[in-house]
Amino acid sequence: MMLKKDKTSFPALLLVFLAVLSAGCRKPSFRNDLVFENGNNKYKFTITVAEDMLYIGGKYNGADLSGTSGQMMTGKEIFQAAVADLNSDGEPEVYVFYRPADVGPGVHALTCKGGDCSSLGIEGSGGGPIPEDYCGGDSYRLEKDSIVRQYLRCPDKASGYKNALEPRTIRYKLKYSSQGYILSRADGPAANPTRP
Repeated sequence: MMLKKDKTSFPALLLVFLAVLSAGCRKPSFRNDLVFENGNNKYKFTITVAEDMLYIGGKYNGADLSGTSGQMMTGKEIFQAAVADLNSDGEPEVYVFYRPADVGPGVHALTCKGGDCSSLGIEGSGGGPIPEDYCGGDSYRLEKDSIVRQYLRCPDKASGYKNALEPRTIRYKLKYSSQGYILSRADGPAANPTRP
């Protein structure tokens, strides 16, 4: 029995094979490598987004960090990643700033001590309450000991709409509370800054 060659089947199979191969080898849509050094302690962080998941992984003095994991990023776009030591304890925090599709930007943050990392709570940011006068246009910046969130203030009738889209800021400081480390609004109630 002799098989007939179908000229269209080989190119079609080749295209299917290449599509399956490329689907398993997709490059991350975001990648950033960060380094933090303090004396003999060296941290290397890799931040990636792949398949709509944010991954923060890394090494501490050559050993894998624990406590790092993935977070869903569907509909979100990272616009900045940074490593800092906001509370000056000699250990790093990792901050990933992103823009959700439906509300103002958010922050995903980790704090690391030795080879262990844990998520930071963030007051009024990244899923928290939106300011009453919020009109979008968010940005974040790291300053010496804090994170500064800037947004545009919506015009209001009381001011005769003279404050149309003027910038407003919220300052966050890293503090220790009974729930662990949190980024707390500097103008809000203070968390207990002492550690147990």
